[in-house]
Amino acid sequence: MLAHSFYPSDVRIRREAVTLHEAGWEVDVFCLRGPGEAARGLEDGVAVYRVPLGRRRGSRVRYALEYGLAFAALAASLAVRMRRRRYAVVQVHTLPDFLVFAAAPARWLGARLLLDMHEITPEFYRQKYTVAASHPVVKVLGVIEQASLGYADAALTVSDALRERFEARGADGGRIALVMNSADERLFPCASGAYLAGAGAPDPLNLVYHGSLLPYYGIDLLIRAMARVAGRWPFTLDLYGGGEAMDALRTVAQEAGGGGAVRFHGAVPQTSLAPILQRAGGGVVPTRPGPMLDLSLSNKLLEMACIGMPIIASALPSYRRHLGDDALLYVAPGDVDALAAGLDGLARMGAPERAQLAGRACAAYRRWNWDRQRDVYLGVMEQLRSRGRVHLSRTWRMSHE
Repeated sequence: MLAHSFYPSDVRIRREAVTLHEAGWEVDVFCLRGPGEAARGLEDGVAVYRVPLGRRRGSRVRYALEYGLAFAALAASLAVRMRRRRYAVVQVHTLPDFLVFAAAPARWLGARLLLDMHEITPEFYRQKYTVAASHPVVKVLGVIEQASLGYADAALTVSDALRERFEARGADGGRIALVMNSADERLFPCASGAYLAGAGAPDPLNLVYHGSLLPYYGIDLLIRAMARVAGRWPFTLDLYGGGEAMDALRTVAQEAGGGGAVRFHGAVPQTSLAPILQRAGGGVVPTRPGPMLDLSLSNKLLEMACIGMPIIASALPSYRRHLGDDALLYVAPGDVDALAAGLDGLARMGAPERAQLAGRACAAYRRWNWDRQRDVYLGVMEQLRSRGRVHLSRTWRMSHE
């Protein structure tokens, strides 16, 4: 595996690498090197080779330089390893899409290439820099995306909406399989939330959000909505995660008069999150709409649904498509008044109603649990190993519709 990311902290990469190891594959991961990490290591049976590069947010020029350096370093690391080892399949994780070409020498020696599209780059660029679809850089990124997909023998992506967008731009949809970012049920036990596990009624006004604190995730809107209902319902909000918006969110909390009701806990290990979610009165995923987010499916939303929590969430198309219309308490995305109404609705529910809402979320999640996703993933890998460039069957493409 090649990734401009860290291992084992990248959940999707770790999940897939460990799944392959448990299925009897020998797995090497080539990735970035974070602070305090060794250049080489063995993690859960997976051999890890780290290049001496990190990752840092910055300007567009910095992103381009970082991606270019990582491309060269990862390609060189793979080439050195190939002096002693031949690979049947090389899986490349995006971003960037063009990282797939770093595996060209492996392909020349007979390896098959699997491109794992974690994100959708043109829409990611539009979302981050607020530019139109007609922007020249967006068009170039679309060309790179399609060239990368065409070079790979098969591809994976994380939602139906992303796959359909790739197809609309010209990709062969028969070679793109859906493997969603389902919750790791070893860390997030299914139906273990207080409302479903009989662990005692939690405080229904204690809400939780976990994940990156970035502007487009709408946490500022949630804080303002809480201030609007504070006279009726004394909500508290626990935020677990870090990100570039943290200082701005602290300011919003102070200005909204909710500084004491909003608690910032910083980033916590994934292994510590389940007990936090299990005790919470409800979860909130207030994502803003946008070119990328309208197509994406939130990891944190699936983890909350897996555990079985009553959830307030933005009514984004991908959320409703995968979890249905009644599994969550949906609100209009990007709208403070709608969020305030959602908070009112949750506060007025009795414990039985909250339990029913949590149960529907958990039931909807089960359609996409990792047991099902694992079967799809291993099926694609076996096809690549045995047949080379493949046209994936409808079973692999649609992933248990």
